[in-house]
Amino acid sequence: MDRFDGTAAIDKCIGWDIGVSPTNFTWYGISFQLPVDAKFGEGGWNTAPAQPLKEDGYVQMFNNTAEDVAEYNFTTSADSPAIRARINNGLLWDTFTFDFTDGSNYVDHQSQQSVSCIIRQSDDGTSRTYTTVVNPILNLSLERLSGPAPTPAPEPSSSSMAGTVFAITALASSAFLLL
Repeated sequence: MDRFDGTAAIDKCIGWDIGVSPTNFTWYGISFQLPVDAKFGEGGWNTAPAQPLKEDGYVQMFNNTAEDVAEYNFTTSADSPAIRARINNGLLWDTFTFDFTDGSNYVDHQSQQSVSCIIRQSDDGTSRTYTTVVNPILNLSLERLSGPAPTPAPEPSSSSMAGTVFAITALASSAFLLL
């Protein structure tokens, strides 16, 4: 909400940039990089956000949540796994470290995108003022499912891996800002 007059910020929109929708957001080109020694278990992936092109991505209406964007179980020897993500084909990878320092078995992180609209424009269209009205959020959560079992040291030829089993889940949501 506008802090001066109490109206919704989106009500001040007079237009949107080319390719920006006033009703939805597109998640596309999402990539995850798990720890180097991660071994996959079971899980699933919504194929739309994995697509590299915006037009092939998952369209999400504003003010709703999409569950099961990605959900995988994996095993790693890392006690505090670092997961890297490239979201909507961003240039840089975001790093999320799950450290479980509070003693719980669940940690989540959020990556926030933004959708802006035009609130002022010069008569000739060369100058525009924007405001962010929606913040789509990708929520990455990691749950520690089990720790390594105490076992004797493996034989050198063994291909098994002792480690902690984790479940990663990604949820996408988008909500209008209440500024």
